[in-house]
Amino acid sequence: MRNAGVKLKELADAILVYSAAHHRDTRTIKNRLSKLRADFDERKADTVKPQEIDAWLTANTKTPATSNRYRALFSLIYREV
Repeated sequence: MRNAGVKLKELADAILVYSAAHHRDTRTIKNRLSKLRADFDERKADTVKPQEIDAWLTANTKTPATSNRYRALFSLIYREV
């Protein structure tokens, strides 16, 4: 039987739990995740390519600082879960 893979929304849910235990400001993470989830929730986590993340960041952020914050969130999603 084929492996169905883990969807990004499952990882995002796990990051919310992780964030509640390890970060003070969970509201910021929730807000950023809500924007990511609109485009990536139903995708399998292992199929999201770095080029797609870069394209999303270019289209959805205005400043380099904001882009770095979202890039850090993507990194957290893939690193901690």
